[in-house]
Amino acid sequence: QNLRVLDCRHNRLNEIPAVVYRLVSLTTLYMRFNRIREVDPALGNLVNLTNLSIRENQISHLPDTIGNLKCLVTCDCSYNQLEHLPPQIGECRQLASLYLQHNKLEDLPPEIGKLTQLAQLGLRYNRLKSDSIPRTLANSNLLEEFNVENNSIASLP
Repeated sequence: QNLRVLDCRHNRLNEIPAVVYRLVSLTTLYMRFNRIREVDPALGNLVNLTNLSIRENQISHLPDTIGNLKCLVTCDCSYNQLEHLPPQIGECRQLASLYLQHNKLEDLPPEIGKLTQLAQLGLRYNRLKSDSIPRTLANSNLLEEFNVENNSIASLP
């Protein structure tokens, strides 16, 4: 119950084990380089999480309950199969670094503009088009890095 950091990188996990969702004291969860296809809505139980790395898996969508992670500062979902982000991502108001490169993202929810602490937004190698970038992103005044390399963007909003 006092576990703060769980590092399960470079394994053969097909899912995030159910026991992980009961570790409410976790602040850091590393699950990269596994075979995870789905993230259970119980992810929203991990309300103390500040760092989440689920990169290099086969995840196709994030649960709406990600919005419960109000302490989240860094979220790395790169190298997955994500096509969309849930609008509830905008509830993660402490988020400073959001890495989504090498997915299949076709759009971003307007709620991403609620992330006023956002400093890094990595969107390289997705399927974004010019109208996929919401104007609300202009509300992220602290944004230092906005990488949209290798998308289908003809103009920025």
